[in-house]
Amino acid sequence: MFEDCHSLYSLDLSNFKTANVSLMKYMFNRCYNLTFINISNFNTSKVRKMDNMFNSCINLITLNLSNFDTSNLISMENMFYNCNSLIYLNIYSFKITEGNNIPINNSFYGLNPNVTYCIHDEYTKYYLLKPDNYFICSDTCYKESNIIKD
Repeated sequence: MFEDCHSLYSLDLSNFKTANVSLMKYMFNRCYNLTFINISNFNTSKVRKMDNMFNSCINLITLNLSNFDTSNLISMENMFYNCNSLIYLNIYSFKITEGNNIPINNSFYGLNPNVTYCIHDEYTKYYLLKPDNYFICSDTCYKESNIIKD
């Protein structure tokens, strides 16, 4: 939808109606100059794929996805790939149940090593942030001290 919109700096999509959306792939892919996005009211309960959703949003500083319902998600590969200015990532509502492992290849590759994650569920934390999901990323990409829990 906004893929390759290099002139976007800020977006307020809080009034977007997304209840019937099933694909959010490439939605903000390569929006290089985007620094702020409000998607606080996105209804993602029917979304199946979020691959490359924020890929290479290199100037995005904070991202609050605490309202995202990931219960029907089957893939989120490269979702936050190379968001290297991101210092706060709230994925508090993300829930991945054991046995429902979804492809997340490179989703957290290239993130700022000091990014703070807000995650609620222990299995989701383990699954999303385990080091082998970073592939060639350095050990600093995931630090227990960067996790905010209840």
